[in-house]
Order: sequence, then C-alpha cells, then structure tokens
Amino acid sequence: MNTKREATSCIAVDSVTVVVTPCAEICGDGIDNDLDKLIDEADEDCYVCTGGLLTNGGFESGLALWTTAGAVAVDADAVIGSNAATIGDVDVGFIKRNVFATAGETFNLKFYAKNTGNANVTTGLRFIDTSNNVINFDFERPVENSSYDFYEITATAPANVSMIQVFVEKGTGTGNVYVDEFCLTMINDICGGGGEPNFDNDPICDRFDLDDDNDGIKDVDEFKCSTEPVLAAEWTHNYTPGDSGVNFLSGRVDSIIDEYIATGLMGYEINGYLGFADLDQDNLTTAMFDNDYLEYGFATADTSKAMYLSHFEMTKHGDNIEAKSYNFGYDFSVLISDDNFTTSTLIEDLFTVDPAIHPDSTLLKIGADDNQYLLLPSKTYKVRIYFYNKITTSRVDAWFDDFRIFVKLCNEAVDRDADGIVNRNDLDSDNDGILDSYEAGHGAADADSDGIIDGADTGSGRNGLFNGVETFDQSGIYNFTLSDSEGTPDGIYDFFELDSDGDTCFDAFEAHATDPDEDGIAGTGVPVVDTMGRVTTIIYSQPVNNRWQDPAINECILCKTAIINPQIMFYKRN
Repeated sequence: MNTKREATSCIAVDSVTVVVTPCAEICGDGIDNDLDKLIDEADEDCYVCTGGLLTNGGFESGLALWTTAGAVAVDADAVIGSNAATIGDVDVGFIKRNVFATAGETFNLKFYAKNTGNANVTTGLRFIDTSNNVINFDFERPVENSSYDFYEITATAPANVSMIQVFVEKGTGTGNVYVDEFCLTMINDICGGGGEPNFDNDPICDRFDLDDDNDGIKDVDEFKCSTEPVLAAEWTHNYTPGDSGVNFLSGRVDSIIDEYIATGLMGYEINGYLGFADLDQDNLTTAMFDNDYLEYGFATADTSKAMYLSHFEMTKHGDNIEAKSYNFGYDFSVLISDDNFTTSTLIEDLFTVDPAIHPDSTLLKIGADDNQYLLLPSKTYKVRIYFYNKITTSRVDAWFDDFRIFVKLCNEAVDRDADGIVNRNDLDSDNDGILDSYEAGHGAADADSDGIIDGADTGSGRNGLFNGVETFDQSGIYNFTLSDSEGTPDGIYDFFELDSDGDTCFDAFEAHATDPDEDGIAGTGVPVVDTMGRVTTIIYSQPVNNRWQDPAINECILCKTAIINPQIMFYKRN
C-alpha cells in the first residue's frame, strides 16, 4: 500500500481509499491543521490567556466572582477544562463581571460562546462611568450559532470611564446559551505599554501595583504609611513677582524650587496670579512639543522614611477679579521626575478645569493617589503641568493660582534591614531567614518558598494585589489581619521584627531558620542578599512550626531545659 501524508491536512491515500485524518493544530502557522474550522489561537488547542484580569474566567470555580441573574449554572459542555457557564432554556438572564478601567487603556477580550436556540443573545464588553451608566454599546456581539464560536474584541477605554464590564445577556426565546474561557487583558495600558518599572513582572507596572513584589503585603504597609494626606509643599502666588510665597513640611521636605513658566506658554505674573497668553495646543503630545508647561520643584529631606503622593490642589479664580469675569477652562496633565525629566511618570493624564466652575477661589483637587508613586528621601523632584485645549468665554488668556502637593507619610524605614533593597521589593524585610509571605499572616500558597505567592503573576487583577488575599477582586482590602504577634501587639508587623512574639527568643531560632551565629539574622555575619532581598547563603523553606508567632512558647527556654533534663529532650530542636 502506498501512503502519502500532507503536512497540513494529514490525508492518507492508497490505491483504494482516501482517508482524511485531522492533524494536531500547529499554533501560529495560519492553517486549520486539525480541520475543525478554527485556526491558531481561535482553536482551543492553541488558546492561552496570559496576564488575564479575570480570575475564574473559565468557570472552573463555578460562578464565583461573577454576577448573575436567571437560571445561570455551570455545565460540563466546556471548550477547555471541566466547566462552562450556561443560561437556561426559556429563561431571561445574564452573567456579568466588572473590572476597573482608566481612560486610554486598550483592552482585548476573547472567549467562546454558543446559542442552542432562537433567543436573542448578546455578549462582549461595555464601558461604565462612575454613575454606573453605559458609555457606549460599540463592543457587543450577537451569539447565533449552535456550536462554539471564538470571539475576540479590542477596545480603548473612553474618557470618564470607571469600569469595563464583560457580559453575556439572554433575551426571550428557546435554547441554552453557553460561554467559556473569558480572557480580558490590557494591550496598551496606562503604564506606557510596558516601558515603566515593573519589579515583579506581573501585568501591572509599579506605579499602579499595590504589591510590587507579589508577597501579599501592600507596599503602603511595607513602609507603614498613613492613610491621611498632609500638605508637603505649596506655592501661593499672592506675592511680588519673582518672590514666591512658599511653605513646606519641615523634616520631610528640605527646600522648595520656585515655579518656572516654560517659554511655550508666554506666561506672566500679575496681581498675584499666573497668566498664560499662548495656551494654543489641543493635546498633551503637542503641548509637550511646544513647551507649554509650568514647573515646580522640591527636595526631600535626608531621612530614613519615604512618602507617597496623595494628590495636588490648585486654585481657580473666577468672577469679580479686577471687576471682570474670568470664566475660562482648559485641560492639563501632570508629570513628575526625579532626574530633571530625563525620564518621567505621568501622574494625571487628563484633568479638566471646567469653565462653568467660577466662584471666587475655588480649590480643585487633582488626583494622584492611585499611582502608588513613592517619594524617596534625599532626592529632588520636579512636577510639570502641561496645559492644552483652552476653553474661554470672556478673555483670551488663562489663569493659574496656588499649587499644593499633598502626601501620605510613611513611618517605617525605607530599607528596614539596611541590605540595599527597599521594603516593597524585599521578600525578607528583616533578613531573619523567614520570608515575608510566611510572616504576613495571609496563608497564601508559596510551594517553592521563593517568597512570591503562587499564581500571583496572573491572579492579581488590575491592582496588582493577589486576589486570594483581598475581600474580593480589585477591592485592595485584606481578607486577613497582618500579623503582629506579641501578647499585646506593639504596632510593628512580624515581617519587620527579629522577635515577632516578644518572648526574647529570635524568630530564626524558633522557626529553625539557618542562623549559625544565633544573632537572629540568617547566615553568618552581615548577609549578602539577591535583588529581591533574600539571603543568598541559606535555603529558604516554610517554617516547621509557628512558635515564633506564639508568645506562650519560648523555644530558647525549652531547649535549655531539654539539655538540663534529658527526660524531656524531645523539646530540643534538630
């Protein structure tokens, strides 16, 4: 028998019959190798979801984290895995999921769906504003076929967006609807498409990541930062031109740099206000090219503690200034830099000063809090405000007045163990040989004892904090209490202390970490650490007990007793 096989269709031919045997799908070759009418990623054999923002997008954990109505259930008729979601026959219902979004982010949604009857079924994504209204309906798709089809939608979040909603809705009619493997990812995100620092290499850059090292502890807790904003620096413009009226937070800010009006604005100072005669660009890109910015600067103090940006404030004056109505508006963006704008971080991408807001001396709050931008000690920072898209009804020029920077103060040393790795990037913040992920108290799995929660790179959602330690996805609120194990907690978390339970016995000794010189610090002498703060001379492992967090048990005393009294030698550690 003569047999010939074609690589793409696997057709076997002999002198009597032609036998067509589907090949396995070869991913990325643009050919339907297995003859199922699905090519490359549309074929379940090639389907992958990397950096997905939807935990349980494949319904393997049932309907957990999804909002539903009607006869919604899980079913074994799945494309991948064991479960798909279904809306029952002759029943109106929906399945929905919301994820935080920011204007300018580009999302990609892919999934499988089928409709076994004649019901009107719609699926896809929608953008929702802060009032829970749908901004547009451009990214909805009908589901009409009785076998699974592959869907893929790409959309950019518009202005005023708050949430992106993934949904499937079934209207009246017969038949069941099935959906499986929802995967929502960001393509061109607010982090600049991957160009910004991202210490843990998850989908969220550090600026928007609540947990930069994926140990299950929020960065603000690794620096013990206050939730209350305080004024760090201000520039009031009711002064003689060239002599700025300034104020700053002593002890955290050392000095203030007077404002600088870049040449593009044709700015001037008059009667205590800043005026811009040439605010003529219509977007950030052209404003940057035209040098249409106002710059402020400040130097942080030489201290061991940091600050997080909270927000900015400006004053908008309106009616009755010089007996005129200066009812103007414009857009601006705010950037910050610690290297004189060799590099910079976009803090506020678009803030609109509304012409309709014009009572005298209106304070406008400019958000920065979501950025997780850390101000380190002994550095000089400069803030640039780029102006564009002027709207005015009563005068040619635009005004600006009184700029303020608010911060949240951090009360823990930037580098608790002084090993050169700041706390938010340090997986063993006290170098005691016990990983912070074990000392935190959340109990999330870390099977390889590398200090990084298993699955955190793909299971941390939009805010960068592992979903398994939150009350719900994206909440940013712990579902546990950070460990502070003294009988009477001292306010210092266990991952900062060499003796967490205050029983005078080092954690390293009680947890059986490697500490030959018994100084409470892993290894011998001054430890050498890797780029994530782990001591390189020891092998990390999960602690064999929790005595280091139990003030009622002092293993140091038990060991001494065991040596004195051989009858209780079983207390002595190995």
